[in-house]
Amino acid sequence: MGAVIEFAIALVSITCGECGVEFAIPKHLQATRLVDKKTFYCPNGHPRAYVKSRVDELEAQLEAQKRDTEWQKQRVARLDKELVAQRGQTTKARNQLARVGNGVCPCCNRTFQNLMRHMATKHPGFKKAGEP
Repeated sequence: MGAVIEFAIALVSITCGECGVEFAIPKHLQATRLVDKKTFYCPNGHPRAYVKSRVDELEAQLEAQKRDTEWQKQRVARLDKELVAQRGQTTKARNQLARVGNGVCPCCNRTFQNLMRHMATKHPGFKKAGEP
């Protein structure tokens, strides 16, 4: 007498939507097809597939919105950093202009009563703002 092998497989009952025949597939195959949406066949050869459900579509849409929100947050943070840096540059330029207005040379940091004459004679290569 031959060896007897016993094993158990969990099966899931399915009814073909085309011919109405009831058949069973292994539970692990159903789980796989629910995820990958690939086609399988009823015993009469009709193609069957688990198509995207409304829940799947909404989950994908929610995931896309989460990615978009995260990207927008990163963009806002980046723009905030740029704004802070620009404010720093503006403040620096404003302070420099105030110093020049008070007669302080931007090149040598000395104070002069006639800064325009000093700049023309001592620093002739210095370009004014807006000059090429």
